[in-house]
Amino acid sequence: MIDFYHCIKEPLENELKSPGGLKSYDWINLQGDALKYLAQEQDKEKLHKVMKPYYEELIEARGCRTHMPNESYSRTMFVWEVFEHDPYVPQWIWQEKNLDICKLTDMWIDAEGVDANAYKRLLKCLTQSAMPANWNVIKNYVFERLKLIIVENQYRQDKDVSEFYCSLHAFCVIMESSSDEERNGELFGKFLDHWVFIRYMYSVMMGHIIGSRLANIVAMANVVENTPGYAPYLHLFYAPLKERFEQFCLRGAKRDKLLAAIKKIEKKMQETERSEELDELCELLFSKKFLEMLERNRPKSYRELESEISRIKEGMGNTISILNGQIQELAEKLSNAVKASVPIDEIETELMKFQSREAIEIYKQLGTLLVANPAWQARAQSIRDKILDKQRQEMTISMQITANAGANVNGIVQQQTNHALGYNSPIGLA
Repeated sequence: MIDFYHCIKEPLENELKSPGGLKSYDWINLQGDALKYLAQEQDKEKLHKVMKPYYEELIEARGCRTHMPNESYSRTMFVWEVFEHDPYVPQWIWQEKNLDICKLTDMWIDAEGVDANAYKRLLKCLTQSAMPANWNVIKNYVFERLKLIIVENQYRQDKDVSEFYCSLHAFCVIMESSSDEERNGELFGKFLDHWVFIRYMYSVMMGHIIGSRLANIVAMANVVENTPGYAPYLHLFYAPLKERFEQFCLRGAKRDKLLAAIKKIEKKMQETERSEELDELCELLFSKKFLEMLERNRPKSYRELESEISRIKEGMGNTISILNGQIQELAEKLSNAVKASVPIDEIETELMKFQSREAIEIYKQLGTLLVANPAWQARAQSIRDKILDKQRQEMTISMQITANAGANVNGIVQQQTNHALGYNSPIGLA
């Protein structure tokens, strides 16, 4: 059994009176002992009371600097670990301390050497309790601060302040949406895990680069398109990017580059199976307008495209089968007419009523059926030449109508159909 007074309480109280007495290995040993105490129901509250002064330092951003000596770093890691496992922390923050989350945010932003990652870690801990807060007041605070950054160009050189406010915004909408602590923790955990991608979502929605040193929206779109890990979530980025394209006010080369990036994103979306892992989170963060954008600009998913291609191929197969049956039937009728001494001139007239591609197929069938018929054999070469002349005329007209076959979806489908039937080039006859 751990001696609580000598192993935990005394060293922690002495450290507060005279900082620097504990070395890195002392903090590591303390952490192990403290977590064991938190696992015992009867000892949790005792440890919580001893840790309060350290928690005060943590939530006020004291001792959370990015670069610290080893002992200070070990102390901070110890406090974080115990803080995150202490079940009394959320209640202590909201009720006993009566925490003002807006003032807390300003405090963290003003703290020297503190970045947004530690702030987001703190917010993650706060999702584990029902928070008695006026969410509209907090969101208005966030929007006003972001407006100062975006509209009035108020920046901080030492840190990206907008990242703090976007994190608080995410915290607000998640906490407001449900009182389920486990669900809220999972959603904010996704926000943390995918922040590098989600910051680009905020950037597009706000028209301002968030949490990145990228120069402009074009550079950002290229980074998103070129990052393999973002491919399953591109539908979330694509919808607002396309919807708000004109709002970015790009001209000249930059406009062309952004259009090119959007085309690449569309292509990658068609080649990649979509993940819905972040859909619920983004729908919460970016409201009903975002949902409407998704619906208006939703390209077909990978599976939908595969299904559509299968349907087209099946339809093409059925069409070819029907055409072949009809051609064989017509050829047999004309063959019987020749055998019944109908003049070849009349047979030629009937053949020339068809488009050249059908006429060629019927001609081939007749050649087989009438191989021993002298009347047909005497005129066959002349009829063949006339059909080929007609084919060349049709192709010339087609090229005049459109110089870019397949420039749209219907064109592509027709082009594929033509290829399957052998219509793309003049058909040589044996």
